[in-house]
Amino acid sequence: MKTRPASRGRRVSAVQSAYDFLVKEGCSPRLIADDNPRFSEIAFQYDGQVLLAGVDERDPDFLQVSFGLRPDPPPDEVTALRVANAVQSTHKVVKVGVERNGSVLRFGAPVLLRGLPPSRALLERCIGLLRHTAREFEDLLRGTTQARA
Repeated sequence: MKTRPASRGRRVSAVQSAYDFLVKEGCSPRLIADDNPRFSEIAFQYDGQVLLAGVDERDPDFLQVSFGLRPDPPPDEVTALRVANAVQSTHKVVKVGVERNGSVLRFGAPVLLRGLPPSRALLERCIGLLRHTAREFEDLLRGTTQARA
């Protein structure tokens, strides 16, 4: 994504603002989904992990931080959905999505900025919540599949 400074009086897009923040934080951002004029995703690196920042151009206060996980071996889809529902019942903020028949899990934390710029503290909190929820998912999944074996 090409970046350029905003000219005076010109509003910076939500995508550009998120991208600039990730550059400032040293996260090596890369725009990966720009085919939807309303919603874009920016891939970025944080502590050796690739994450996504989802930005809604119509709502500059919305930001979603997410990452994918590929369990090995992948659970069957029903088990993955049951575990996702169990985890989400205790972690209301983080959403767990099951894709490709359970072979890919997506953990996402939506954030409402309320007019404030994104911050390192907010980013770290989101990533911490995502990682904690993913670990809990894996632990619960491990217990579920071991009980069935």
